[in-house]
Amino acid sequence: MRFLIDAHLPPMLAEIFRNHGQDAVHLFDVAPREADDRLIWKLGSECPTVIVTKDEDFAALAKLFETGPQVLWLRIGNCSKSYLRTWVEPRLPLALELLKKGERLVIVI
Repeated sequence: MRFLIDAHLPPMLAEIFRNHGQDAVHLFDVAPREADDRLIWKLGSECPTVIVTKDEDFAALAKLFETGPQVLWLRIGNCSKSYLRTWVEPRLPLALELLKKGERLVIVI
């Protein structure tokens, strides 16, 4: 699976996904910093991609459209990078499993 980490999340999150055997890039690696949600959705739709985000807008799009990228919605507030790492690591295997089964929207709490 290919993952696109949204701008509201740190680039180091892509490394965590790669450590779990996934292809992952941060938005800033593939688009301008000022990219809006429409451009991000388009990038995610061009090839099978999962958008990893804290943004509720992408969750709404995933519910609205039957096609387009899958969305992994991380329901976590602002936190340090180290806390984010310890929060994501144990939750990631189940999220990956649900995405592989074809879930369009996976909410991680």
